[in-house]
Amino acid sequence: MRPYSYLVPDGLFPQEVDVWTSTAKSRTHLVSLPSGEGIPIRGVRPGPRAITWRPGVPATLVWAETLDGGRPGNKVAHQDRVVTLAAPLAPSRSELTRLAKR
Repeated sequence: MRPYSYLVPDGLFPQEVDVWTSTAKSRTHLVSLPSGEGIPIRGVRPGPRAITWRPGVPATLVWAETLDGGRPGNKVAHQDRVVTLAAPLAPSRSELTRLAKR
């Protein structure tokens, strides 16, 4: 039945990621994530994932991004990087570290 998929779990449906103020009067759009169809085994969707607030740092987001296109078969020195974005959610993102493996 529509709009349900038998190809991907609900966590891999296309997503819009936004940050809203506590009063819900304004929002900042972070990213539009495509469908996860076609991701290889042990692979990940390209783009930010596991987006969360960074503990101990006010109003700062942190997430992981793939550096190998989400395909573990691609030979790269680092598969992932960890990125942070501080308030007021300006476009300046900082790389915290690079990871050889996911």
